[in-house]
Amino acid sequence: MTQAKAKQAPPKAADTEPDAAKPVLRITAKPRDGFRRCGVHHPAEPVEHGAGRFSDAEIAVLKAEPNLVVEDL
Repeated sequence: MTQAKAKQAPPKAADTEPDAAKPVLRITAKPRDGFRRCGVHHPAEPVEHGAGRFSDAEIAVLKAEPNLVVEDL
């Protein structure tokens, strides 16, 4: 007797995305007109940034900035 092979489910879209495409930070500026830090304009609406977008040093600067709300995802 042969055993039927179990069908494997296709990978989820999130599993196939490159790491750089996966958001790791969500940044929101507190000022209504946005705020510029680390060479990027951060709007008052939340924006998700992928891995590799900012260096570790830049992430530390962003997190220390009182005009920004930086969330780890």
